Amino acid sequence: MKLERDFDGPDKERQKKLWEGFKNNFNVIHNAGRFIRYPDKRFQDKGIPSPRQYIVWEKLINMIEVENFLKLDMKSISIYDNELLLLKHYGKLMDSYHFSDITFVCGYFWKGKKICRGEMINKLKENINTKNWKLKIHTQDNFLKKDFSEQNKHCKIRCVPYRMDLHYIIIKNFSSKKNTSCSKKGKFDDNEIDTKNSYIILELPHTEKYYFRHYVCFSFEDAKNFPCGKDSLLSFIEQQRKSHLLSRSLPSRFDLAIK
Repeated sequence: MKLERDFDGPDKERQKKLWEGFKNNFNVIHNAGRFIRYPDKRFQDKGIPSPRQYIVWEKLINMIEVENFLKLDMKSISIYDNELLLLKHYGKLMDSYHFSDITFVCGYFWKGKKICRGEMINKLKENINTKNWKLKIHTQDNFLKKDFSEQNKHCKIRCVPYRMDLHYIIIKNFSSKKNTSCSKKGKFDDNEIDTKNSYIILELPHTEKYYFRHYVCFSFEDAKNFPCGKDSLLSFIEQQRKSHLLSRSLPSRFDLAIK
């Protein structure tokens, strides 16, 4: 699979280096057989992406189609800047709506960078307290529930014992005032989603030792134009947060990934 793309701007060399790393690892898994052997415990200890992550990305790219995927907006973001650049680039996507349903699926929620972690937690808590926001976080971080203990009514945190194969943020923004009554019941009306201003942000696989992360972002409206359509794509992405004993947990115990 050819994954060639150009980068411009002041960060183009850094972006190109990150992209080459993703592309090379992707192609190794793409060209491998159905059963892939790898040292799972070592990969976890070193923070190295498992082959399963690239298997999921191959399925994702096939759903979108390569040409569409290579045109997506991509940002290279450092987790060691004084501010959380994820918020600088994408925070505005969350700020402009009073009714929002936001889902994070991540590893440890910036646990190793306290400034960034605190900034994101404060940002989310502020909006939960002042707006009709619903927040769901799926993470391996066992301490995150304590940070959101006062927001339990509006925030659901699920701690999982396994690595997520796909890290992402889904931002659903709702424009209709009809959602005032819906939000009190703990659920928004999906028919009222503003598809032009609701977004999917995907984090490409990365080794934890690297400070920079690649993110791709597109709107729900963009997803409608993909061959798979918005609903099928969202269903596939959200399915990745669920535990699949046969396809994920059990094979990894035997240092195995299955396509």
